[in-house]
Amino acid sequence: MAQYRNINVRSPFYVQHPTTELLTTLSIRIWNGDVVTDKPTAYNYILEKEQTGGQSTFEIAELLRDFCSQTSDRASGAVWVETTLDDNVNTPTVVIYLASEGYSLYSEGVQHNGNSFESDFVALPEESSNVYRQTTHGSFPNFIPVYVQPQPTETSITGFADIVDGSASIGGSGGTLFLTELSVGDTISIEGNSYEIASIASNTALTLTSPIGGGSTNISTPITLLTSSSSWRWRCITNGTNGAYTIFASQTESDKMFQYVVANPGCDYIEFDFNGTIRRVYVDTFESTKYSCAILLSNVDRPVQVQYANKFGTRSYMTFSLKHIEEVSVSSSTFNRNVMDVGGLSNGSGLHASRRNITGSKQSFTINTDWINEYHVKQLEELIMSEYVWASIPNVGGGNLQPVNLKTQNLVKKNHLNDKLIQYTFKIETASEYMNTVR
Repeated sequence: MAQYRNINVRSPFYVQHPTTELLTTLSIRIWNGDVVTDKPTAYNYILEKEQTGGQSTFEIAELLRDFCSQTSDRASGAVWVETTLDDNVNTPTVVIYLASEGYSLYSEGVQHNGNSFESDFVALPEESSNVYRQTTHGSFPNFIPVYVQPQPTETSITGFADIVDGSASIGGSGGTLFLTELSVGDTISIEGNSYEIASIASNTALTLTSPIGGGSTNISTPITLLTSSSSWRWRCITNGTNGAYTIFASQTESDKMFQYVVANPGCDYIEFDFNGTIRRVYVDTFESTKYSCAILLSNVDRPVQVQYANKFGTRSYMTFSLKHIEEVSVSSSTFNRNVMDVGGLSNGSGLHASRRNITGSKQSFTINTDWINEYHVKQLEELIMSEYVWASIPNVGGGNLQPVNLKTQNLVKKNHLNDKLIQYTFKIETASEYMNTVR
């Protein structure tokens, strides 16, 4: 399976093309669905740029962001992006990315097409090397977002590939065995780039589906066979007992490239095995029976679970398990009117001479975290930076996720050294009027 670099579209992303030609054209396709079968024929954008200092540079993040539609569905928000760079002389460079509504920090540097590729990651803040944390509640499972693409394994083949830039024909030297070690349709790696085999004529001659690029000219280089691995898997560890592994399936749909692993209450941690790279997500389970209301509300628990678009453009969850307070506020204006009954010469007793007009109404909530690990401050930072937040609130909308806006505008980063115990209060507001005024 091909590998796709992720673009965080809330921060700039630069596509740069080295060239000595005057103009470079950047053609962009953007789509949802399958990476191959749903790709449109028409381009969404065609841009031209003059080169400066031997480079043509395009910034495309804002263009892509218009297509990252966010709903309460965890699968929403990601799209495929294909860029084609063409200076009308050299072989066009075509790359496919996965774009999501994440962001990078200023201190992390500039996003661009030359960045090193990270094919898999747990989409949570890292606590330490390959260690993460997630919160849950006794009545709420939680979800761990993971960007998963089965990593191809590399198998070296015999001999060397004799390649020419711009040519799809590959010769073999040093005793190559193309007929024995390769097959039509295989993906091979040459000079760090992946190519598909279209035909094999002999042990020393084959043809690719696309020409060699990258500036290599009349050289011999090692060649490797790329094969998909099925060892990308996860399991739950409970009370020191290892659960059975679940294997991640290869995905080609834009809304399935981020997978969500359920962290059930009682699970100590989730262990991910990415081709031998082990990553652990510890599960912090909070209880709040103190705030249950079994008699009045059929055992509806009081915690509020918040879902938000995080730094990686996928969804994270935070459980606010302590006290929460509901508030309703209105905005209004007043106007004066004449209530005089001229015929009866009365002042209209019982009528409002000064009348109030409700112009808006909002429902808001003050919510509180439990006493949390210092790690979760990083998650709260992503929450306060998020532009898309939803909340599951008891007795509101049947407990289903509701779009809300975060009213808290600042976060003081606490730590155990300075603050001993860490707890936070946030304020959220429903993203619609409390009174239905939609006509």
